[in-house]
Amino acid sequence: MSSRVRLWLLLGPVAVAIAAGYLGAALHPTLAVERPLVLITLNARNYHLALVAGQVAFAAYFVVAFVRLVTLDPLLYLVGRWYGPSGRQWIEKQVEGSDRIVGWLDRWFPKVGWAIVFAAPNTIVCLLAGVTRMRPLVFAVLNVTGTIARILLIWLLAQQFDSQLDSVLDFFNRYQMPATIVAVVLVMIQVGISARRGGGELGDVVELERQLEHDLEQTE
Repeated sequence: MSSRVRLWLLLGPVAVAIAAGYLGAALHPTLAVERPLVLITLNARNYHLALVAGQVAFAAYFVVAFVRLVTLDPLLYLVGRWYGPSGRQWIEKQVEGSDRIVGWLDRWFPKVGWAIVFAAPNTIVCLLAGVTRMRPLVFAVLNVTGTIARILLIWLLAQQFDSQLDSVLDFFNRYQMPATIVAVVLVMIQVGISARRGGGELGDVVELERQLEHDLEQTE
């Protein structure tokens, strides 16, 4: 398998998932009421997980949320592990005050990275885990246990605030169409602003892919 094909196999699903996340965010007033599991399949942000926690059985909720949250993390870890220097350069471009912050990460991530991966396995964290060559088994265990803890915590908190969440759902049910239109417009504005600035989650992944492809061309 060529390096470019492998790269697209890793980053292609990430880009698709980000696009699905935008769709879920845009349609969440409708999906939260009518298709709660579809909502967290598209976009499993904490707000959505809490919003639908009382709408579905725990088993279905847990399985869908878990699969959605952990599926991409190993791909990002492998990008960092296989394309370490390029991945690090991309991180430096994404993080404000990168010289100081990335320098801090260089010193401390090997020591406390386990806690960061457990608590917040986002794009940069998973890449860093790969770049710093955290052992795959350690990364997998921390990622899985941290995700399980996150889902359980959100579920329990949602039970404590069920009346407030029910009020939000009732509002969406009563004003579904206008609420969805507003959500769609807000997401479009967010995507438009991010595109003009050359950023946003999807733009970041495209930029990462370009960085890695450029570096591959230099080595071929």
